[in-house]
Amino acid sequence: MNLLATGPESRWRLAWVPLLVLAVAAVLRVLGLRTELWMDELLSLRLVGDLESPLGVFTAVHHDNNHYLNSLWLYGTGPDARAWLLRLPPVILGTALVALASVSVADRGRRTAFAAAILTAFSYPLIHYSSEARGYGYVLFFALLSYVLVRSWLADGRIRWAVGYALSASLGFLSHLGFVTVFAALIVWSVADAASVPGRRVRRLMAHMAAHALPV
Repeated sequence: MNLLATGPESRWRLAWVPLLVLAVAAVLRVLGLRTELWMDELLSLRLVGDLESPLGVFTAVHHDNNHYLNSLWLYGTGPDARAWLLRLPPVILGTALVALASVSVADRGRRTAFAAAILTAFSYPLIHYSSEARGYGYVLFFALLSYVLVRSWLADGRIRWAVGYALSASLGFLSHLGFVTVFAALIVWSVADAASVPGRRVRRLMAHMAAHALPV
């Protein structure tokens, strides 16, 4: 699969599912913005409330409730921000995840792409994580994006996919350290692929490990 395939059929596939499902997925996630902040969200907000600079998110807060990208957003919006604003990035990324899930399987046919969109759009856990000011809405998006980019990279070897993956994986770690499980699987997959090419194993292995080095 090439993520940026530009043929007529690929362009249609990229537009089809968002037109049918994306609006509904967005509405379901936006509805979650109307509720009050709950315990973990309030704790996350409290952890960054006394920081003197955003650098403190990385150096001064040592708590498993500190999901870095989310904490940086909470710090930037301030403790008096409305609940909907605190939750805005997860809503955007959670909605984008629906389109990305469809794109990731578009090469397997329209029905598969539609099924992926439906499953992600109406999944209660995904709706929940996309409607709270926590790191899970962030990490789910970057985990799937990292998979799509690695798959595109292994398919055609273009360096832009490797660079995109390195950035996406870095953001995945900043979203939630649980990303390490996805990261480990992607390393095994890419190294196994590199080792399977006769005559260029060393060169490909070095290129693959270089892409994994930035997130590390």
